[in-house]
Amino acid sequence: MDESSPVWLRDDEAGWLPAVVNSRDEDAARVEVVDDAGRATGDVREATLPAGDAQETDDVKRRDPDAPRVDDLISLAVLHEPAILHALRGRYDAGAIYTFNGAILIAVNPFQRLPLYTEDILSQYYNRGLLQSQGLQQ
Repeated sequence: MDESSPVWLRDDEAGWLPAVVNSRDEDAARVEVVDDAGRATGDVREATLPAGDAQETDDVKRRDPDAPRVDDLISLAVLHEPAILHALRGRYDAGAIYTFNGAILIAVNPFQRLPLYTEDILSQYYNRGLLQSQGLQQ
């Protein structure tokens, strides 16, 4: 990987972070974490990179910053853990909870609170139940 190469950097909290190689020695590099728009965040980290022509390690993977949102993960130019997770996160954020991986359908749980039980509705049921439990009709 050369300087200014886009990469995914393994992170204990976030899983994978988008980053760019700032500088490189034989087997080490300084990489800067970027946001989804490619803007530097100021978070610079050291990473071990393979010597020679090898492109990836367990902690640094090649990133395609121009990857379009796809319905089928097979369409990704780079298919590895960080690329898959990033694609699923992007689709989830857009409300697209179903994604294909070839013939396999992946559904990301869209659990979210719905305004089914507002305070007014809960209060009505509570009051009705309280009155009925005391033998009073509403």
